[in-house]
Amino acid sequence: MSRTELASAAAAGCQVSYTVSSQWQGGFGANVAITNLGDPITSWRLTWTFGAGQTIQQLWNGSYTQTGTQVTVTNASYNGNLGTGASTSFGFNGSWTGSNPAPTSFALNGVTCNGGTTPPSTPPPTTSGPTTPPPTTPPPGGDGPCDIYARGGTPCVAAHSTTRALYATYNGNLYQVRRSSDNTTRNITPLSPGGAANAATQDTFCANTSCVITIIYDQSGRNNHLTQAPPGGFQGPAPGGYDNLADAKAAPTTVKGSKAYGVFVAPGTGYRNNATNGIAKGDQPEGMYAIFDGTHYNGGCCFDYGNAETNS
Repeated sequence: MSRTELASAAAAGCQVSYTVSSQWQGGFGANVAITNLGDPITSWRLTWTFGAGQTIQQLWNGSYTQTGTQVTVTNASYNGNLGTGASTSFGFNGSWTGSNPAPTSFALNGVTCNGGTTPPSTPPPTTSGPTTPPPTTPPPGGDGPCDIYARGGTPCVAAHSTTRALYATYNGNLYQVRRSSDNTTRNITPLSPGGAANAATQDTFCANTSCVITIIYDQSGRNNHLTQAPPGGFQGPAPGGYDNLADAKAAPTTVKGSKAYGVFVAPGTGYRNNATNGIAKGDQPEGMYAIFDGTHYNGGCCFDYGNAETNS
């Protein structure tokens, strides 16, 4: 209650910078920077209205709700404190139809952001402010790899991992396994948002039978999921010339203190997506973050992750 009282009595003011960092057919990525021009605050809530029915699909460095065109974003646990003049930012991926105009007005904690300040209606109580401005970026290790890419203005266009969530708030499907005993499938999710994969779900589902990984889900929201690679210039060893699917139990590892399973790529194993969304082509610039097991290798060619021909 004391926080609410102080907030209502504090001089309020803010400035917002909304930038579309990337856009593709039906989707886009945006970065939003907030600068607090008023008295220090310990939490924030930014609201706006989309003018063309855009919809947020995934957001990092905060939490969001959306009802129709009305959007509310609240701070994460690590970026709620904003001293006078301090800034923080968050990013999101969204969808659009027809057009994608930027919002025309924002409000921080109920006060319209116009670059000025609104004095309190009653004198605020005397309080001692922080001796130094609080940090406005997450602590080391507090974000996933794709959160870090997004803060740099280059959001992930594909995010694949069977071991962990690559965004601090991601809690969707990581991968799918199929067991040989009855050919049924099960999706594997993180233990918690941003956490390691729930290997216990796989262990229970695959107990006393063998399992293969059938889908590696794209966490970026662009639906660049990976499935069994079809035949092409290289005829795979599986029926119909397809590549093999990976043994789901062959690459156990530990992530954040929890058991997880990587993708064991034996010769002839392959996953592919020939109809991608937003992936760099030709000489377009791109970056990549990947972790591999340096003890698993042979003298053959080749192992690739990333861009490739779309005719397999």
